[in-house]
Amino acid sequence: MLYECLKHRDRLTQELNAAEGRIRQLEAEKIRAVAHLSDLKADESSSRKSIDEARDEIPKLADKIRAAAAERDMLQDAVGKAYARAVDTGRMQWADEVSKRAAVVADPLNGLQDACKPFLAMADDLAGRWAAYMDAKESWSKTFPRERPAPKHPDPRPTLALRGVINRVTDAAVVLRQIIATVETLEPKQEINHD
Repeated sequence: MLYECLKHRDRLTQELNAAEGRIRQLEAEKIRAVAHLSDLKADESSSRKSIDEARDEIPKLADKIRAAAAERDMLQDAVGKAYARAVDTGRMQWADEVSKRAAVVADPLNGLQDACKPFLAMADDLAGRWAAYMDAKESWSKTFPRERPAPKHPDPRPTLALRGVINRVTDAAVVLRQIIATVETLEPKQEINHD
């Protein structure tokens, strides 16, 4: 996976979120402890011992909140540092991955000319046969320009569908030849630019 370097930052972020949740929990416990102490003080039947125990609990919770806040602050700093390191590592991973992918982009084009030879030969043969047919068909009007109408076309007669196929094959051959010419002008190894 690209950007594995972010996993450590993500783990630290989870720890940070847990620490923030712990602080909220401790703050809620402190609010409940203060309210409990207030209830005990308000109740005349409360013993001195239970009031002292409730009072002693509040500073303990305050200490726990301070410790949790220190942990949270440390984790916030660590998350920032881990992210900065991940960015540096990610740059290298990105450059390596992009370079590897760029190096093989054109691989399927290797041998394109050889792969297209049978199709191009068939297309040339088809175009030649069509041109010969058209020359034969138009020879009457060229040879006997005054003899109208031309004789009835004998069978077999090319259909409109066949003409369409011949045109598409001829057009495809032109496009393939343009692609092959472009591929032949490509440099074997393109310069790597990290901008």
